[in-house]
Amino acid sequence: MDASSFTRDSAGVYSASIPVAQVVRMGSGNKVTFHVGFEANDSIDSDDDGSANDWKVELVQTRYTDATGATLFDSTASISVGTALSAADGVYVNRLSSSSDVKLRMAEGSGNPKATNLEVETTGTSDVTLAEFTLKAEGAAMEFDSLVASTTATGVTDTATMVQEFRLMRGSTQLDEVAATAVDGQVVTFSLDETEELAQDTAVTYKIVAKVKAIAATSGSTSAFDQGDTLTASTSPGVGQINAKSKSDGKSVTNRSGSVTTYTQTLYSEGIQIAKVGESFTHTPNDTSSASSGEFKVTVRVTNFGSNDVYIPLSDVATTSAEIGTVGIAYGITDGTTATTSATVSATLARLSGGTEETNSVKIPGGQSADFTLTVSFNPDGGYSGNRQYRVQIWAMGHTTTDSATATSWVATTPVQDFRTGFYTINN
Repeated sequence: MDASSFTRDSAGVYSASIPVAQVVRMGSGNKVTFHVGFEANDSIDSDDDGSANDWKVELVQTRYTDATGATLFDSTASISVGTALSAADGVYVNRLSSSSDVKLRMAEGSGNPKATNLEVETTGTSDVTLAEFTLKAEGAAMEFDSLVASTTATGVTDTATMVQEFRLMRGSTQLDEVAATAVDGQVVTFSLDETEELAQDTAVTYKIVAKVKAIAATSGSTSAFDQGDTLTASTSPGVGQINAKSKSDGKSVTNRSGSVTTYTQTLYSEGIQIAKVGESFTHTPNDTSSASSGEFKVTVRVTNFGSNDVYIPLSDVATTSAEIGTVGIAYGITDGTTATTSATVSATLARLSGGTEETNSVKIPGGQSADFTLTVSFNPDGGYSGNRQYRVQIWAMGHTTTDSATATSWVATTPVQDFRTGFYTINN
């Protein structure tokens, strides 16, 4: 049915007869339900949000053939949507973008960086990925031309002291760049020169990347960019900060969900990175049937990303996070709270592979890794009666620049959930 099918009366109301394409036979006493629909063009309700029911449908006449073959007409008294053709009756036209089937979804990308120590250059610039995320247009194709994220730089006077510019990337394609400014915590608005399109039901991966300036070789300054300063996309690039619109009608997509957890990147030219790569647990009955002890083994990998050798002390192991400062590894046993103070516990740190074992430590040359095993033997005492579950939490790794039993620097293990074992049952 096209525009020529409509007629307009003196009140400005358009109407049209909609013929049924085939004969419908009905037996005596039977009922058949008919549906009237239409296919709109792209401009329907172009300046209306669809909340007004200004499209109305009414049945004014039915034509039928009786048993003798005579064609008869039945004029009805304006049967409409509802009980009468009033302002409350009619057809609501909702744009596709406001449909519940049209959704914009944000999710964490597979390469979204976790909190870590990250190597940057002392000369020139370095690219640091702050967030990786996917956008998926469900139910309809979409497009957007701006995205907002917030950033935080610590240990410097302002963001521009550390960062030259921020970039929004799709793969290797740069969509926009924003210069860093002399503010403490910069809100970055990416405004795209060309509209970015999201095909229907296809996830697209994006990254927020900082172009970081050269880092000083020293540490401790509260204003200059130097060793140990940090950079974060402090608020995730929220899905609500993307001006996504449905391609079919240009209306904003209101059904949105998802966000990206972002982590702090600690920047060094020399340092170590830590990863938990394995764990095991051995349960051992004690001399009574109701008591037992357990042995945890946790494997961690330490990577020296700098060019100078680092040394991991082996001679001492801390049992609480408060003792992090001078040892090779600090850990705790928890059952929701620290439970090592009134129990029999012992621990050792040993080289498993990689590096070179020295008198007091393990040397890891620049650019290489070594694996270590932390062994923790735990026997609950009377203060922890009954069957309880325990796990080991690694708090930090220490290192130094010479073969020494004392660490001079330490690296906290974050995010904490990545450095915990599972819970295991030990009874007392």
